[in-house]
Amino acid sequence: ADKQLAETQVNDTAEWTLSHKFPADGMYSLMVEDLLRRGGPEHAYRVEIEPTAGFSLSVKNDKDTRLQFNAPANSGALAFIVQCDRSGYDGVVTLALENDSLGLQLLNPTIPEKAKEHRLLIALPANATAGNLASIRLIGSATVNDRPQTAVVETIVTLRAKRPQMTFPPAWMNGLVSVVVGRNLDAFYAVKPGTPTAAFDKASGQAALALNLERTNAEFKDAITVMVENLPAGFSSEVKADKDTYSVTVTGPKDAADGTHSIKIVSYGEFKGQGMLAVNEVPLEIKTAATPAAAEAKQE
Repeated sequence: ADKQLAETQVNDTAEWTLSHKFPADGMYSLMVEDLLRRGGPEHAYRVEIEPTAGFSLSVKNDKDTRLQFNAPANSGALAFIVQCDRSGYDGVVTLALENDSLGLQLLNPTIPEKAKEHRLLIALPANATAGNLASIRLIGSATVNDRPQTAVVETIVTLRAKRPQMTFPPAWMNGLVSVVVGRNLDAFYAVKPGTPTAAFDKASGQAALALNLERTNAEFKDAITVMVENLPAGFSSEVKADKDTYSVTVTGPKDAADGTHSIKIVSYGEFKGQGMLAVNEVPLEIKTAATPAAAEAKQE
């Protein structure tokens, strides 16, 4: 019908890729020609045709992106943004370390459904030794159309931006991130829960907890990242920030069994290029609220 079917994206990762979903099975022909209609023996094309990859991963390239991290030995951590370029796949992607000699821990390794960006936090082990150095590479995995797929978290765009004289960085450098364990660092912030426990209200299916950010170093001005771990099965959390107060809302089933669960509030802050974690354990109390009649009977 002489209509355009697809057009390449103008970005650093997919500039040479065309994606098209065919409406039905059949035989199709692909014609490739020069934009200026040039030709001849000196003109050649190499075209690769393959099923849609499903997703590709890369480190977000901006002015704050680093590929070398110096994390303190005590409560050290690092963070960067992983971009997920989706092509026909909207499910979760799980991140893992391909190689790791330091014993690092990925705190939030799952890229949520439909998410195109994910801020990944990586923690040093408790026994990290100052002076240790490691190069790591991250791999994302998912099941796409009933087939397992993996993809390296690429860094090629960042490499080209930081080393413009290197037009084509060698393939072995793609995806590598360096981590150096530095000396112990005095804590530059602390997080204080507003209440000693988080009480889960079965009527609303929620528990609320306020966190107060205390800046123990006056030079630390940035915000922090707050995550909730060790939630019971079927529970989820949401964190909202208002200056130095962080409101945590835990949502769960209204018929949840009574009991007390220890949840972890994990906070990440970065100061002068070094990241640190602060961990608070808070009891999540789940219990049925006493009815007025029951309370009166108990009083009698």
